[in-house]
Amino acid sequence: VVAATMFAAVTLGTERGRQALLDAIGGLTAGPQFRLEMRGLRLGEEWNLEELTVSDAAGPWLRAEGIGVRPVLGDLFLGRITLDHLGVRALDVDRLPAAGESGGGSGLPKLRIRSIDAAEIRIGQAVAGHEALLSLHGAAEFDAREARARLQLARLDRDGDALGLEGRVHFAGRELNVRLDLHEAPGGLLHTLAHVNGTEGISLNVSGGGPFRACPLTLEGSLSDVLTLSGNATLNLDDGPQMTLQAGFTPGPAWTDWSGLPPERIDITASGSWREPALLLDSLDARSRIA
Repeated sequence: VVAATMFAAVTLGTERGRQALLDAIGGLTAGPQFRLEMRGLRLGEEWNLEELTVSDAAGPWLRAEGIGVRPVLGDLFLGRITLDHLGVRALDVDRLPAAGESGGGSGLPKLRIRSIDAAEIRIGQAVAGHEALLSLHGAAEFDAREARARLQLARLDRDGDALGLEGRVHFAGRELNVRLDLHEAPGGLLHTLAHVNGTEGISLNVSGGGPFRACPLTLEGSLSDVLTLSGNATLNLDDGPQMTLQAGFTPGPAWTDWSGLPPERIDITASGSWREPALLLDSLDARSRIA
C-alpha cells in the first residue's frame, strides 16, 4: 500500500504522469459511440482541468474548458463523493450525440455538489435550430436512494429568458416532488420552435408531488399572445411512464392567425405513454364550440 501510494504521488506530481492518467481514463471508458479526451490536470485545494472533449462516431459534440472542482476528500473514505464547488468556464454543445447504446453500472455512488456554476454554455444551432448562450447555477445531490436538485438556467445573450427547477426524487419511497418555472421573452428558442412571432413571452409553471404511481401536477402557461393554458396532469412513473392530462386552452389575439381556427376555448382530456422511441397516444377527447 505504501509503495502504491508513493508511486501515485510521484506519477501525479509530473505533468506527463497526470496526462498519462487522463489518457488511461479515456481509454478505459472508450466505446464505439463514446470517446473522452482530457488535457491539463492540475491538483491542489482545487482540482483543475484545462479541456475536456466528448465524441461519438460522428466526431466531437461537447467541449468544456476551465473545469474546476473542490472535493471533500474525507467523504471518499465514507463512500461518498462531495464537491464543495463544480465550476466550468465555458461549455460548448455543438449538437446532440448520435443514438447508441451507453454503458453504466447500477451501483451509483452518493454524490453531492454544494454549488454548481457554468459561466458560459453555448448551444449550437444543430441542437434546437437556434444558437443560444446560457449560464447555469445551483446545487445537486443524488445516490441510489434519492436525488435532489436546485438549478437556475438563464440566457446571457438575451434578457428575460430563464428556467428555474427545484426537484426531489425519492427512489426508495417512490415519490416525486417538482417545481418548474420557465419564461422566455419574444424571439427566443421556444418561439422559433413553436413558429410564434408575438409580442408576449412564453411561460410555463409546473408544480406538484406524490407517489410514482399517481403523481398529480398543476400546469399554468401561455404561448405568447396565441393562447393560455391551465390544467392538471397525473404522472405514472411505475408503468411506462404514463400520463393523463386535463387542460383548457384559451385563445389569445394571435390564435386565429397562428392556427387558422376560430377563437374558441378548447378543453382536452388525453392519456398516453412513452415507449422508447415513441410517444403513444392512448386517447384524446377535445371539446369546443369550434366543432
